[in-house]
Amino acid sequence: MIYMVWQYKVAPDKQAEFEQYYGADGSWAKLFGQTTGFVSTTLIHHTTEPMTYMTLDQWSDELSFRRFMHEHKAAYDTLDAQCEGITIEEKYMGTYAEALG
Repeated sequence: MIYMVWQYKVAPDKQAEFEQYYGADGSWAKLFGQTTGFVSTTLIHHTTEPMTYMTLDQWSDELSFRRFMHEHKAAYDTLDAQCEGITIEEKYMGTYAEALG
């Protein structure tokens, strides 16, 4: 399993909208779910910085994500454009694998 991790700073008054797009049952998870290899999205919220969130997108392997991007690039770009203005900053934190042992 791998996790693709993103950090977001949400625009003021956009938290509810952000959570609808980026939550476990949100628009991004539904789009990712259109291909095999996607497992889940977890949305976490910083405890002392209320406008800071992270998403953990779980995939069976990196190849599954690459296949998704190849097959659904146009839909990905469309959804990304719809999310403009919801966040004021987004940063890809990296791809992580589950620790063994």
